[in-house]
Amino acid sequence: MTVEEICELAKRNSPLPKTDFMSEQWLYATLRLTYDGYRRGLIDDKQGKAEKTSAIKRYEDIKLWEEIFRRQAAISPELGLLMSEANKNDCEICRKMAGLIDGRIVPKEV
Repeated sequence: MTVEEICELAKRNSPLPKTDFMSEQWLYATLRLTYDGYRRGLIDDKQGKAEKTSAIKRYEDIKLWEEIFRRQAAISPELGLLMSEANKNDCEICRKMAGLIDGRIVPKEV
């Protein structure tokens, strides 16, 4: 979904369609609370706009981290097989690289 679509759903207090993205769920819930606060007179127009702008900026960061996590999860099975081979290999660099990736080696120990 686009930011505009999420904003419009939150503004109308319409349900968010099923989504697998926590970033979209977070933005929707945050904006819905902001719009509700505005409608109830708890915040003014200026504060509402500032909160909306801040939420959208944070959403972009959360979305990026979510995409990085999903990409990493997608490559993990193949990476695991390669790391197993690297550990069995006689190559010292390969073993160090595998140790860094799986956390057995802390960078200051390299």
